[in-house]
Amino acid sequence: MSQFPMYFPKCRICGSEELLTRLAWDEEADKGKVSSKEIEVSANKLATPLFDIKKPPLTLTVNAIARHFDTCGGCGIERCVKAEIIAVPISMQQAPGQGHPGRPFN
Repeated sequence: MSQFPMYFPKCRICGSEELLTRLAWDEEADKGKVSSKEIEVSANKLATPLFDIKKPPLTLTVNAIARHFDTCGGCGIERCVKAEIIAVPISMQQAPGQGHPGRPFN
């Protein structure tokens, strides 16, 4: 049985459950400027791919752990509010500074 998603509803410093992004979203929802208050929001999301670099994936997506961060509405500390496993697309882009072979520098 999976342990994800994991939720961290209370701040470990002050015990508050308020989050700045949630407070701002709800205020804008009350004004009719954004959609429902039921939508999940967080200030930042950091995704770390979960695959063995020695065994490249054969699909167009890989699993990643996504950690959602927000600012505590009680004390202002940045904290993790949720962790989940998500599928992220693989992007095959040329690395910066890597020119096309055989093409002169511009």
